[in-house]
Amino acid sequence: MFVIIIVLLIPSLYWVYVDRSVWGWDCAGYAWGSTDLWCSLRHAPSMWWQVMKGVSGNKAPGLPWIGQFFVPLGAAVHSVEFGLLLLILSIQVGTLLLAYSIAREFFPDRLDIQLCGILLFASAPLFVGMTHTFLVEAFQLFTVLSFYWIAIKSQRMARIETAAFLLIATNLAMLAKVSSPMYCFLPGIVVLWDAVRARKWLPDTSARTLIRIGFLVFLGLVLTFATVSWYAHNYQNLLVFLAEVGSGRVASFYGHQGQFPAKLWHWLSVASVTLTTPEGLGIIAAILTISIGLALLRGKIELGALDRLNLLTLVGLAQAAIVLTVFSLNVNEDVRYILPTLSAFFIVFLRLVWFVPRTAPVIALVLAVQWGFVQAQALGFIHQNPSMTVWVTAPNRDTAGRRELEHIVQATCTSETRGRINYIGMDLLWLNNCSVSFCAAKARMQNGIECFYRPLGFIEFDTEKAWTDMNAANPLFYISTEEQAQPNPPDFLNQVSLPTLKRIEADPRFKRVPFESKLRVVIFRNDRK
Repeated sequence: MFVIIIVLLIPSLYWVYVDRSVWGWDCAGYAWGSTDLWCSLRHAPSMWWQVMKGVSGNKAPGLPWIGQFFVPLGAAVHSVEFGLLLLILSIQVGTLLLAYSIAREFFPDRLDIQLCGILLFASAPLFVGMTHTFLVEAFQLFTVLSFYWIAIKSQRMARIETAAFLLIATNLAMLAKVSSPMYCFLPGIVVLWDAVRARKWLPDTSARTLIRIGFLVFLGLVLTFATVSWYAHNYQNLLVFLAEVGSGRVASFYGHQGQFPAKLWHWLSVASVTLTTPEGLGIIAAILTISIGLALLRGKIELGALDRLNLLTLVGLAQAAIVLTVFSLNVNEDVRYILPTLSAFFIVFLRLVWFVPRTAPVIALVLAVQWGFVQAQALGFIHQNPSMTVWVTAPNRDTAGRRELEHIVQATCTSETRGRINYIGMDLLWLNNCSVSFCAAKARMQNGIECFYRPLGFIEFDTEKAWTDMNAANPLFYISTEEQAQPNPPDFLNQVSLPTLKRIEADPRFKRVPFESKLRVVIFRNDRK
């Protein structure tokens, strides 16, 4: 089955290899953190742990913590982006292996049902889309699914073994994303209950078992120390960020307030086009509904079999209901947040297929066709389906954006300007403080020069405040785009960009630097000491 898993991810590996997109915003932020950590480990190892504690700031640090060790792998093939996305692909392999292990635990003799479980994940449009970007949702999905995997095994585990696995999974989930408990606390309770009622502390006292359990406990304690250290260092910024993103000012730009039924319907609709395709969902739902209905009429369904799967099916349904309820009560509507719920739907799906196991080969075929359809769109072989998630897009082979960022860094980050603060006056997908900082971190791997790039603010509407804050920082360079290249009218991310550019042009302290740009970038140098 491992070979099948690798084959299912080969199209994504090709996508990652040929894509030359500029990474922006959160994606670039995590990549910047990963690269910065690797540079700190190489050039200033004594400061590495301090940088580890400060990385990400208001977002959980797990992805950049692991990503730093994939940076040199990418550098070896002249693409840090490729190396970091190999981490995402590795995580997706782990997720599919967990899905296979769970299905095999319940159905050891049914390869068709095991294949259905793997294909449910591999064919999900959002699963494919998250393989192409350096964001945390793939990692979070893996950690959430691991709770269900442990919940299946824990009924046969000894107490310390169960507790160690739970400790590891909990810390990984919290390092993946702050919101992780919302997706996995119910299966976590099942595991905790199994640990409490376990009859033995250890499976046995053999040397091999003691070494294995000792390693698990040690790993759990190390992860606990790392997790607590990061959260203790960043909890204030984290609380402010969570309030803003959930229902605060920031959230209003990524969703809308609505009545609960309407919001719930919205999220159910999102699930139908991100965790599956409308066509695939319709066909599979029809197959299962008709088959289960006929089986009920004939009295051929055993509802009492597979007690642990029955329990986890109820847990999965309840967990999905909780997630959808929380989403429906909040403003933010970023569709990638729904990906971890695929773990709960996966458990329910397995139970439904087991009701009518003869349908498994047909369902596997439908999911295989869906996988081919999603991958064909992702690779640009077919036109973009408007009903599919926006995260499934063809690779971008144009290198203009990356080259432009490299030229910006070459012009503003030299041995003469080492350690100085520069300001990015735009917040575009390709030109923002995270994308430039990531590019500068990649350059630092070669030259050891560290420079800093700040934004005018995040969703800032007060031009005077942005100007005052920038002057207080006394930046050496100010980087923006020509007026004609800015959004017109300005979007919510760039409300202060044009007014600030005009003040920069009129300020005698700032002199425009000769800079040849194909994307109409302008750079100003501040002569104030």
